[in-house]
Amino acid sequence: NIQKVCTHIKKKVEKAGGDPMREAMTIIPATDGKLYFVDEDEEYWAVCLFIDDTIAYNAAETPQLAYSGGKGIGKFQSLVADLKEPLVNILPGFHDIRYRFKQWDAVLAKDPVGRKAEVAEEISWIESRRNEMLDFYKLVENRSIPTQISQNDTNINNINKKKKGEVLCVIDLDTVL
Repeated sequence: NIQKVCTHIKKKVEKAGGDPMREAMTIIPATDGKLYFVDEDEEYWAVCLFIDDTIAYNAAETPQLAYSGGKGIGKFQSLVADLKEPLVNILPGFHDIRYRFKQWDAVLAKDPVGRKAEVAEEISWIESRRNEMLDFYKLVENRSIPTQISQNDTNINNINKKKKGEVLCVIDLDTVL
């Protein structure tokens, strides 16, 4: 998935006169030619080229930084909007709100760290939206709402920026689908 997305983005950036080596991730194949490496603990690893003269923030501490993060995700979405090659769901359940609610319900039932009462207001806020989220997901499942490629880990630290502040590219594409 990462390679398909990055290749697509690179072509579009190059066609627009941009720098595909800075505006898209470049995956480095392992010595066996695969785009990943599996270690002795069966953990998967991928390596990409470091993009010089960039910065990634751990938090959007200003409205301007949050705005530029949104622009970065918007730029990514516009670059992949016309990618028609199918992607593989390598993380079953990750994008499924029903599965997430099953996890949520199980954790709430166990209250493993004893904080349920402390976060009752937040739990109530989420629960007040449960039906709406599930109804929306039904529309996605029955294709009333078309799906599109999404990065699905839109933390501000997954958006590389030039040190001057301009967004370069979205990184950490392991959740892309």
